[in-house]
Amino acid sequence: MDSLKNQLHTILSSKIEVIGERTCEHCQATVQIIKTDKGEVSECINCENLKLSKEHTDFVERNKPKDHELLHIRYSNVPYDLEGATFKTYIPRHPTQKEALKKAVWYANNFDVLTDWNSLLFKGTYGIGKSHLSKAIMDRLMENGKSCIFIDVPSLMDKIKNTFKTNESTDELYNAVSKADMVIFDDLGAEYIKQSENGESFVGEVLFKMFSNRNGKPKIITTNCGSKELIAMYGKNGSRIISRMRKGTKIVNVEGEDMRLQDF
Repeated sequence: MDSLKNQLHTILSSKIEVIGERTCEHCQATVQIIKTDKGEVSECINCENLKLSKEHTDFVERNKPKDHELLHIRYSNVPYDLEGATFKTYIPRHPTQKEALKKAVWYANNFDVLTDWNSLLFKGTYGIGKSHLSKAIMDRLMENGKSCIFIDVPSLMDKIKNTFKTNESTDELYNAVSKADMVIFDDLGAEYIKQSENGESFVGEVLFKMFSNRNGKPKIITTNCGSKELIAMYGKNGSRIISRMRKGTKIVNVEGEDMRLQDF
């Protein structure tokens, strides 16, 4: 490109005369030979255009999402405050948090060799890093080529409810949940449920279908609710949801004070 700019500068700043043509040895295009008071110029513009086109194509190819990233981009709804959440940025302030970090790192690094169990459930109050650790695990798995979907459960319910107004299908979402190597269900139990629903008409049905699609497959769940609370919340589907949640799942109890409040 610099060479072409120099040639153009030479042409524009000189008296010019076309004295002939030549065939480019690279692309076979016809190239004019121009005489200037500073010498002859014969730069193949077609080759420069082909070079620029290839550079653009290569740039797009390098930066387009890989196959395993497409599900994450299309279906994840990672909360904004978790964008910088990594194992390195997680600072334990309680012994159980330190142990949870250790288990999370081990799980992410040994994901491909898990046999007797394959899932984690982080249980504890708000603000102790359950979602942070889940996001860090997801990032590590995606670095290793795994397809992951991060579902903020309360936001998901709002999104699905909105599909009722637009007549959008949720089949693709359920299929994606079934297909992904890992699905994270974050903040389970924090979604809004109308008292009259008792979790039976909407929320319970959605979660039952999703956990059925992940039955026996790797998943990470975070919640501040116990199993009895969740069963009561989801009504007739409660016991079946908990049964599918618990299959192949290790419970990691996390304690401590709300990390976000300590920032004040």
